[in-house]
Amino acid sequence: SDRNNEYVEVISGLVDRENPTIEVKNGFLVFKDGEESYDDVSCNDNYSKCQLTFEKENSTVSIRAVDKAKNETILIVPFYDVYSLSTLFNENNENLNVTITKNETNNNYIINANFITNHEILNSNMSKSYTPVIYYYDESFNEINDMYTLINKQSLGGICINDENNNVKKEYQNIDIPRGSILCMNYTFNNKNNNIKYIRIGFRSLDNIDNANNSLSEYLSKIFELD
Repeated sequence: SDRNNEYVEVISGLVDRENPTIEVKNGFLVFKDGEESYDDVSCNDNYSKCQLTFEKENSTVSIRAVDKAKNETILIVPFYDVYSLSTLFNENNENLNVTITKNETNNNYIINANFITNHEILNSNMSKSYTPVIYYYDESFNEINDMYTLINKQSLGGICINDENNNVKKEYQNIDIPRGSILCMNYTFNNKNNNIKYIRIGFRSLDNIDNANNSLSEYLSKIFELD
């Protein structure tokens, strides 16, 4: 009989049973548009089939593989929530609004994003602003900083409290910034060599940046997959 047959379980001491192995393509998982997918995960066992279960946490997934003899293996890998990008894409997440347009002719991507402040930024607490952040990653989610070109950097208009360099406008520097103020950014970058696969867009708060007890810092962002 074939000991690898699903109806056969090897119980003889002549065979050393090993724990199942877990393989994850690329070493990380990508969940697109809010859908969890584990198609890139496989389980291998020499003597019996193994069952996979998944537990998603803040930034990682715990993968548990168990075979018929109750031998188990646990592997923890990072995951990334990414969103599809079309010619015109809008993503609303609470107070974060992002629009990205692509110029098919020159492979330029234009990013328009704004964030509505969810609490008052107090000058008395030496508050600063919410700083726009853009990070670029290759297909392996390695961060790259020298493979893109910033073509345009400007604010979106009078509704924004940022100046052309994405700093707080002078008229807001010595007063409290009320809740509901709009911070925004407008960037254009070129991906002509297709080096950039993913882009993270968002705003990092710098409340009490001069205060050692900076417990109010927030980081609100979304990751997009470039087409």
